[in-house]
Order: sequence, then C-alpha cells, then structure tokens
Amino acid sequence: MTPVGILFSSTAKCNNTGFVAGGIPMRKFSLVLLISLAFLVALSDIADAEDSLEYSAVGAWKIRIDTTLGNGCFVFANFEGGSAVRVGFDLKKSTFYTILGNGKWKSIEYGKTYNIEIVFGREPGWVGDASGFSFDPPENQTWLYLEIGNAGDFMKEFMQEQSIAVNYKEREILRLNLKDSFQAGLQLLECQKAMNESKQDPFKESAGATDDDPFKQN
Repeated sequence: MTPVGILFSSTAKCNNTGFVAGGIPMRKFSLVLLISLAFLVALSDIADAEDSLEYSAVGAWKIRIDTTLGNGCFVFANFEGGSAVRVGFDLKKSTFYTILGNGKWKSIEYGKTYNIEIVFGREPGWVGDASGFSFDPPENQTWLYLEIGNAGDFMKEFMQEQSIAVNYKEREILRLNLKDSFQAGLQLLECQKAMNESKQDPFKESAGATDDDPFKQN
C-alpha cells in the first residue's frame, strides 16, 4: 500500500499530535470522503518558501510542493491580522497534517502540547493535542502543528465549509473565512496525484534491466 493509501485508511490513528486525544475522540472519525487521488513563520515562513516549489494558486490559497517531506503537496493562505493556515501531506511520515496560528501568539513554546478544538462551519469539533512547531527553532515563529488521523473527513470539511475556528480553554481564539477552499483542495489533491505519478519509472520496461543501467536489455 502506498503512503497515501495508508493515510486514508479509516483505521489510521494519531498519537501525541493527533486528534485522538487520550484515545477518546470527541466524535466517531469515520471515513466519509474517499480520496483516491493519492495526499505557514512571519507569514512567508509558514510556506517554508526555500524548500518548496510553486504548483498553483486559487484566490488567496497557494499550492506548493515541500521537497523536505518527500515531495508532499500542501495548501496555505495568509490572512489579515497575521493568521495563517497550512494543510498538506508528509510522505516521509505517511501522514496528513495542519499547521496554523497567528504571528501574535509568541507565547507558544516549541515542543509543548496544547489541547485545542478545530471547528469547520457548524460541524462537530475536532479535539486534540497540537504541538508547538517551528521550521527553524528557536529563531522563527512557533505555530501549532497537528497530524490528522482521519484525513478524509478533515479534507471534506475544509473544502465544503465556509469557515474554520480554533478554540483553546473553552474560548474561541481564531476564526477565518475559507473562501475558495474547495477549489484549493482539489488543486492540492491534483498536485499530490502528479507527484505520486512522477515517482514511477516508465523507462524500466524489461525484467532484465539492472539497477546500474535501466536501459540495458538482455
């Protein structure tokens, strides 16, 4: 099974940074959206531009390829007030993740966990332990990083709902408009499908080909 195939299994579990906190999810995480296409910081940092390649853009959303994550694609957007959201695939770890936060949240500690709730529109909330994360600790901004155990449901809500909110200690600390997230999500999946297909070798046609010379025919 490919890394992405593993990712979209309905039995996928997360440990420290997933949405199955203490083994007791807030709701049943059943796989609703079947995605077989495969899989933010001052504001520019959340995209980690030096290690990413541009793929496309939809409205405020940018779709890129992270070369440090096994060519995992991700989508991100920066918002007014210093907030940012990134959602994508980590093919090195065979996981799906989100990174989010606000540049004003300078008290977030790298490596520390924070129990938060993410709510798309009026859907039930996703509750789990997020980890303080930085692309280049300790110099850069620290964000909240979560690995998503049920990527199908998460992507479905990200693409279909109009807003995303983050609650911490029973208080809403962030609310953002998800305009154009449906098309951005489609571009994310298309990007990952293309990256997965690019790993195939169409030239190695003969069983007699060797690792040293794939063009050698017996």
